[in-house]
Formats: sequence, C-alpha cells, structure tokens
Amino acid sequence: SREKFVIVHDLIHDLAKSIGGKEILVKKCCGSSVGGCNTSANNHLRYLAVLVGTTPFYSDNKLVPFTLPVAGHFPLRSLSFQSKWRTYLRSCVRNNLRTSFQVLVQSQWWYNLEGCLLHSPHLKYLRILDVSSSDQIKLGKSVGFLHHLRYLGICQREIPEAICKMYKLQTLRNTYPFDTISLPRNVSALSNLRHLVLPREFPVTIPSGIHRLTKLQSLSTFAVANSGSGAATLDEIKDINTLQGQLCIMDLQNITHDRIWEPRSANLSKKKLTRLELVWNPLPSYKSVPHDEVVLESLQPHNYIRQLVISGFRGLNFCSWLGDRSLFSLQELELCKCYYTDHLPPLGQLPNLKQLKLTSLWKLRSIGPEFYGDCEAPFQCLETLVVQNLVAWEEWWLPENHPHCVFPLLRTIDIRGSHKLVRLPLSNLHALAG
Repeated sequence: SREKFVIVHDLIHDLAKSIGGKEILVKKCCGSSVGGCNTSANNHLRYLAVLVGTTPFYSDNKLVPFTLPVAGHFPLRSLSFQSKWRTYLRSCVRNNLRTSFQVLVQSQWWYNLEGCLLHSPHLKYLRILDVSSSDQIKLGKSVGFLHHLRYLGICQREIPEAICKMYKLQTLRNTYPFDTISLPRNVSALSNLRHLVLPREFPVTIPSGIHRLTKLQSLSTFAVANSGSGAATLDEIKDINTLQGQLCIMDLQNITHDRIWEPRSANLSKKKLTRLELVWNPLPSYKSVPHDEVVLESLQPHNYIRQLVISGFRGLNFCSWLGDRSLFSLQELELCKCYYTDHLPPLGQLPNLKQLKLTSLWKLRSIGPEFYGDCEAPFQCLETLVVQNLVAWEEWWLPENHPHCVFPLLRTIDIRGSHKLVRLPLSNLHALAG
C-alpha cells in the first residue's frame, strides 16, 4: 500500500505542541551530541522521538551510542527512534514503561532491541511495539510475554508462533518485502485481531481457521492456495462480516473447476470494501479458461466499492456486473493482462467513473458501441483514460447516437504500445487539456 502524508499548517503544529506540553519531545541528535541526550529532568515526558542526524562524523562501521537516563518515576509511554546509522540502544528505558515503545529505523543494521528491551520484566504492560521499518530487527519467542500488546509492527519472514498468545492483539502488521511470509499456524487464536496487514510483493498463505477472526476489519491480502495445503479457503471470509477497506485476492488461478463454489460462498457483496483487487497469476497458455468467468461473476463487490482492479483474468467474457449502474461509487477501474477477451463491458454506464486504465488486452481489436452501453451520456465523469499495450487494437468508434455527449470531462488520454490503431476520434473530445 502507498504511504500517505498529511501537511498541516504551522499554527496546527504549534497548537499540538502546546497541548502536549512537557509530555512530548522531539530530540534531534547530531555528531557528538548523540550521547548527550538527557531527558531525565523531565518527569512528565510521555512521548519521545529521537532523530539521529546523518553527519559524516560517523562511518558506517561505527556504533552510534544513545543513552536515555531514567529517573525514578519516568512515565515514558512512546519512544520513536530514527537513525540511518548502526545504533546501539544502551540501558534504555527500563522503568515504568507502560503504553508504547516504538522504534522507527531507516537503516539495514542490527538494532539491539531484543536483548536491550524485550527481556526486561518492566515491559509486560507494553501496548504498542513497532519495528516494521527495518528487516534487521528480528523478534523471537520473547515477544510472547507481551500479553497486553495491542499493536505489533514487524519486518521479518518468519513470524514466531509465540504471538498467538497475545490474545489482546488488535493489529498485526508485517512489511517484509523480500520473500513469502510464513504466518503462525494458530494465528486464528487472535480472537481480538482487527487488522491483518501483509505485504503484496509475494502471496501470503493464511492458515486455515481465519473464519474465527470475526472481529477482523481489514485484511490487506488473501492468497488462494492449492487444494490440500492446509491453508484457508476463500469461502472462510464469509463469516467475517466486519471486513472493510482494501482487499487484494491473489492466485485466483488456484480455484479449479471443483472449487468453483468457494468465491460464491465468500459473499463479497456483503463486505463494505472500498478497494478490491482480483489477481490471477496464470502460467503461459494459449487458450482461455471458461470457469474463470464463473469465478469473476461470483466475486461481485459491494456497491460502495470505489477502486477495482482485475488482473490476469483468463476468460473470454467479463462478468455481467462490471459496467452495471449499481456500482455508483466506483471511481477508478483497471483491467490488466486480460489476454483472451476481445471486447469490453459497457463501462460507459458507470455513473461516477473518473479513471480508467486498460493494459495488455491482447485480443481487443475494436472499441465500439458495446463500450458505451445504452445511456445517453456515457462516461459522464471520466477524467483520465490510460490505454497501454493493446497490441491488436485497430479502431476506436464513438457511439452513433449523441457522439458529442460522450467523455464530457475527459482531460487526459495516455495511449502507448498500440501501434495498429488507425482511428482515433479526438475531434469530438473537447475537454482534453492542451
């Protein structure tokens, strides 16, 4: 998922600092001042962010020591630590840490977190632990004693089975991007889990039993596994009625003809998703797969869906609901690598579609009346149209009735890799940006 940043006015920033008072401190340490960050005089400090500067005073093979002196009743709740240098946390925060320890690191070095903090008995009331910014921090079995943890952010391939004892855990986030992640076998024991955030670089197989996570609100990815693998099947999400937000269903090619009932049982139309990605990752083939059409038909999302991506679909015909006016909230649509279809659904009927991207539809030769549907003003809200790698595309026709009413708001057209195209009706597209 893409990171989002918010820019606030200086007055809002100053107001936040004023409200926080002595409880919030952002400490910038550069050069020799790194070891001199003394906060023990502030007994009211709750949230501390330490930023270690990028001064060339230190070489990559040196340690940057940082010592946080601790007073007798130091009420620290949150510690954010950012550094691009190899940093050793020395004797760091061992008294009265109750709510949060958060480490945000930007380097690829080993941080002495497990030895310095996790073995301390004073951390048993920890609520937030975030080390997801570095793949060099590996949490092991010792993380299991943090029974009060609500949020755990990590970046590692193997997730210790010990996290299944964190019955109060509400968010599990893993950002490891280099290989397939292995989830604990008993992850379904986390009955209070609300957010399971996994990377999308590689499919993540979820163990069977996910249907018991009835409080789950967000599930970033779900990979369909082969039969007999012991992994969760797609129909298990039918009981998760709280599911919302974004969902990417990967490896749909693993749904064979004898498992065609699974996507229908998933009942996606009852999940209040705002973004849905349906991804097939097929092996090279020269023929379509007819039952993919049944699979896609069964995966109709809720009417409130705003973003939809269909990639790798192997059928000849798209589903009946794609282009239906009932998808009144759909604003962004991408059809990608649908190699076998030779015609498009009536996308012009989507009342609020603003962005449309068509990529690698290799058998599509003509865009004609079927593309616009039966409405008088097709694509009334479309602003951006991207067409890439349509290698067989030759013709683009506007509707015969009301040709001047189509694409009234279209401002950007990006056409690439469609070298056979001989007809482009730009003269009727008056809203295009110059």
